[in-house]
Amino acid sequence: FGLDIDPGRVSVCHVLAHPLLEARWYPVLTMLGQSLGSMVAAVECVLRRPPDVWCDTCGYAFTFPVARLLAGCRVSAYVHYPTISSDMLDAVRSQRPTYNNSSLVTSTAAATSLKLSYYHAFARLYALAGRCASVAMVNSSWTLGHMRVVWGRAAPLRLVYPPVDTGALLKLPGRNRRRLAASVGQFRPEKGQHLQLLALAELKRRGAEVPDLAVIGSVRNEGDERVLAGLRAAADELGVAEHVEFVVNAPHAELQRRLAEAGVGLHSMWMEHFGISVVEMMASGLIVVAHATGGPLMDILGEASRGVAA
Repeated sequence: FGLDIDPGRVSVCHVLAHPLLEARWYPVLTMLGQSLGSMVAAVECVLRRPPDVWCDTCGYAFTFPVARLLAGCRVSAYVHYPTISSDMLDAVRSQRPTYNNSSLVTSTAAATSLKLSYYHAFARLYALAGRCASVAMVNSSWTLGHMRVVWGRAAPLRLVYPPVDTGALLKLPGRNRRRLAASVGQFRPEKGQHLQLLALAELKRRGAEVPDLAVIGSVRNEGDERVLAGLRAAADELGVAEHVEFVVNAPHAELQRRLAEAGVGLHSMWMEHFGISVVEMMASGLIVVAHATGGPLMDILGEASRGVAA
């Protein structure tokens, strides 16, 4: 954001209650469990370092009432993705299996009804927590629209796109491009990298020439490791492993080298909130094919000839 901050005025504190924020402790009612855990962590923070302004950039809206009521401070937030959205409610209502709506729920009307009740109750609590914010910024038009639905149109929301440093990417040479597609994103279920593998398998089934694919991403924890292992196994099962390379936790120089070689960029997440990697691939000179939802459609590719929203 171009801010000049004196490092001497910044201190980092280890939050002892941080394990309560991890989803692995809440196999059911995950959103509620993490939200209540964030409130405990917030109590620790405001007691150890009483703030004048509480700034949340991680999506823990349930910390807002703790900061405002217990510490009496102003609350600001930068929201990357709503904790709950109308799309999530629609997915449950239509009994559509997704990474956060298992087939165990979608298979019965009773389980679907129960989860819908839980989601509606959580959405009301989320809206109440949001009212404690003095100002909140969101990172895309898609996020803004959903936050206005969940928090209400009176919520103090402002659209502020995330900064993307494209200076070095715009200077990448384009002479050595080859038949290579690249995707960039964390190895998480919602990123949808498996769709890229299915696309390669479909090309192979049709007898078309199959390009190489570099799936570039980061692994943060055991959950991400499982996603990566599943993708490797899927590439083998689909018969496209020889065309796919998984590039894990690559340094920035390696990322730039891969983008300079590729001709096409893939981004397959459904309802991506913004899509920083889409901007980076475009700046690198790639023809970008992205899911026609969320930020990539509304804020980046749009209906113009800047790429393909499919």
